Amino acid sequence: MNVLLINPAVRRKAVYGRFQRSGGVLPPLGLAYIAAVLEKSGHTVSILDGNISRTDKDGVIKNIQRIAPHVIGLTATTLSYLAARDLASEIKKFNKSIHVVIGGPHILGMEREVLNEKCFDSAVAGEGELAMSCLVEKLSKEESLFDVKGLAFRRNNEVIINPDSEPMADIDNLPFPARHLLPSIAEYRPKAISYKKLPSTHIFTSRGCPYKCIFCRTSFGRKVRFHSPEYVIEEITQLVKTYGVQEIIINDDTFIIDRERVFRICELIRRNNVRINWSCNIRANLVDRELLGMMKDSGCWAVALGMESGSQDILNELKKGTTLEQGIQACYYASEAGLSVRPSFILGNPLDTYETIEKTIQLAMSLPVQFPSFSLMTPFPGTEIWERAGEYGSFDHTALDKLSLSSKASFVPDGLSADFLEKKLEEAYRRVYLRPGMIARHLRGIKGPRDIYKMLIAGLELLN
Repeated sequence: MNVLLINPAVRRKAVYGRFQRSGGVLPPLGLAYIAAVLEKSGHTVSILDGNISRTDKDGVIKNIQRIAPHVIGLTATTLSYLAARDLASEIKKFNKSIHVVIGGPHILGMEREVLNEKCFDSAVAGEGELAMSCLVEKLSKEESLFDVKGLAFRRNNEVIINPDSEPMADIDNLPFPARHLLPSIAEYRPKAISYKKLPSTHIFTSRGCPYKCIFCRTSFGRKVRFHSPEYVIEEITQLVKTYGVQEIIINDDTFIIDRERVFRICELIRRNNVRINWSCNIRANLVDRELLGMMKDSGCWAVALGMESGSQDILNELKKGTTLEQGIQACYYASEAGLSVRPSFILGNPLDTYETIEKTIQLAMSLPVQFPSFSLMTPFPGTEIWERAGEYGSFDHTALDKLSLSSKASFVPDGLSADFLEKKLEEAYRRVYLRPGMIARHLRGIKGPRDIYKMLIAGLELLN
């Protein structure tokens, strides 16, 4: 079969709000993994990344005319879903016989609603590689789709939702993502605070997250599965030697959950003399000085930490599973290890009040960190807060075009207003970053012209 995979373009402003100029674009690794599995099965695969090509609908149709695919797969986050739906409609107008399948984070729990849109023939919820491979095989043989686990599809006017697929047990069996089908890595760039050197890209070394934060969702399920340290080092080495990558972002939800595995990865980076800068997400209840020191010695320069709130009661309501004390201690440990620390906070949580939001801002101001970030609580499909938003405040489940992490309040807790939250978001950034101590901290971190450029861009956005 001839398969075209498309990542629809999403406006940077929808993702980053006022910080769109310093926002980033990373490769769509989900599509690249699916492409690699399909290629391994003998299919012909192309990838069109709308976030790089910025191809309009007419341009996409021209690509379809040139490629002549039997199957088109679209991926969608909630922020890009409307663009994916509009593009699928244009594809069906052009050629109804092309099977259009949609996957990605937005689909979790939304299969029926999505397939009520007549532009989609099927939808894959959750891990996509095996479901897509099986779907394409069935379509090539004109066989029934009823036994494709993880697939939902429309038969006439009826939506059929098949049983969920089992999480892939041994993810080392996956080929590396088909990066050769993507635009040059040099065309991608992480957000400004997320890299020191270019080219920079991201990887996943595990799948799944066992924690139950009510605002979070994962396409990979609750069961954590790990790539072996040897697999991870082989992929990093390929990125360095084949693609010239100088820095890697490890985007796992739970990279440090297996402490001994992290030590082994760090050991292999050093033993194999892999020259790479890297960063990752950490979790407050899993860090210690020895672990952070080993990470630093193997090239780690920055860590991101979800702190969310300055109120323990709100952390409990979010089912975060960490304490304020653990978060504060993690920031100090990471700072002492010489790492750049990027704690993230959410304003407008369930149960948030004027007082708790002030506590959150005060906490951010008190920490020895470089890049605290703030966002507004935004319920997304597949999360507990999506289902329970009405218990805590006001939220319109139908207004997908109004969802934004970075600028507009879509969810408003009881007792607060959207206007208040949006002003507090702006105020938080100004109070945290325009303090003399923070400015001095950033000036000390300047290592060259690129750092000056990034600081100027971020400063202008902050002041606008």
